[in-house]
Amino acid sequence: MPAFASNQRGTVLVADDDPVMRLLMLEMLAQVGMEGIEAGDGLEAVELARARMPDLILMDVDMPRMDGFTACRTIRAAEKDGACVPIVMVTGSDDVEAVTQAYEVGATDFVSKPINWPILGHRVLYVLRASDAIARLRIADAQNRAVLEAIPDTFFRLNGDGFYLDYEPGQERQPCPGRAASTPPTSARFIGKHLSDTLPPEIAARMLEQVKTVLASQQVRSVEYELIECGDVLHFEARLVATSPFEVLGLVRDISERKRAEEQIRRLAYCDGLTGIPNRQAFLETLERELQRAKMGNKKFAVLFMDLDAFKRINDTLGHNAGDQLLKMVSERLRETTRPSDLVSRGEGAERDAASLARLGGDEFTILIPDLERVEHALNVATRVKEAMRRPFLIEGNEIFVTASIGISLFPEDGDDCGSLLKFADTAMYHAKNCGKNNAKLYSSSLTMQIMSHVKLEVGLRRALQNDELYLVYQPQRDVRTSEIVGVEALVRWRHP
Repeated sequence: MPAFASNQRGTVLVADDDPVMRLLMLEMLAQVGMEGIEAGDGLEAVELARARMPDLILMDVDMPRMDGFTACRTIRAAEKDGACVPIVMVTGSDDVEAVTQAYEVGATDFVSKPINWPILGHRVLYVLRASDAIARLRIADAQNRAVLEAIPDTFFRLNGDGFYLDYEPGQERQPCPGRAASTPPTSARFIGKHLSDTLPPEIAARMLEQVKTVLASQQVRSVEYELIECGDVLHFEARLVATSPFEVLGLVRDISERKRAEEQIRRLAYCDGLTGIPNRQAFLETLERELQRAKMGNKKFAVLFMDLDAFKRINDTLGHNAGDQLLKMVSERLRETTRPSDLVSRGEGAERDAASLARLGGDEFTILIPDLERVEHALNVATRVKEAMRRPFLIEGNEIFVTASIGISLFPEDGDDCGSLLKFADTAMYHAKNCGKNNAKLYSSSLTMQIMSHVKLEVGLRRALQNDELYLVYQPQRDVRTSEIVGVEALVRWRHP
């Protein structure tokens, strides 16, 4: 039945075997702006209801060929797609039995004879408005259910004690391979159950705590939790919002894909793409955390800065692919050499051991040694790393030999910030290279003074060239026996300002 609007002219089917009654009803309908069609008996009323689809039916109970109760039941049985035309039964008696039978066969309302005609017109309009509101609610409910079916999320309602009041399951995952599909979750399996009956105890306790918080604060809260299915860890997020002082609406979404994407982003941001070990950014953040921990706990730690000797020669002779393979093998060997017993970081799980080792870029690697008790400990680690690097690497059928130069800086002796510690370890590494490579050297302040002296000299020479402060002189060379000038030595003098 189309939705009725009060400003539109509706159609009412009048079914009565009395022509006078039909005439009076049609007149009454005209006065309230309605159009009427007539049926002289129940069978004709059924045919017109199917053919004309009226907005309302006024149905007399006592009629030939088919009485009003049977006609009402027949019309209701033929209705499809949720359509429900309002039917007002007109009965000659107002006994309870007749009224009950009218509602049992599907009547919307009833009126008793003798009829109060002015009131009947208003009653018809009221029934039409009520029917229109019900139709709109039915359409809205169907749309809402379609939306719920399209959304993969699960919806539920809980009371303040954690018992399910309603449950609408979302789209379910496929069953595990080789395992029979489990019974799909339905409302009946959840309604009346407690959170602890459907979730692991720890998750149920967290969820119930947030339910109480939501009811107390009237603010949206979320709970993330993990479940294991088919051997896979699935991640879920439950968002909770109060719908009354005593009830909470929950929405559960599978966020496993999002978690995997976040993990991939984290790996791209903090892991070296070639070797898989932490990159420069990850090491700097780890170093900063260790620095703060060491300051609070009055601890010491060491930073080792390692660079492969003559790595450029391998790249130039064997190609960059061989160089990349070498870097991967070096990273793996460093993993094996820097044992967890030597490198104890403050992380958890697999990342705890790997967090102290990183590739800064190129052939440069760093190692963090926390909780350092003696300087010799850092030197011992450096010695093991050097020895590990000296073993040959087999790449594309070629035995490759490399050595490593290592610089070491110490906290708090050499610096109290990340930038200084990393820079001083780098300085010590270059000192190790200058001392013949395949070396490990501790940082000292004199190294910085040497470097600064060299830098100052280089800058001064550049300015001297620009300002014409250099000039050429010739030192004569004499034969000591004859005192004759036999040659000259060209010297560059610096007229330093």
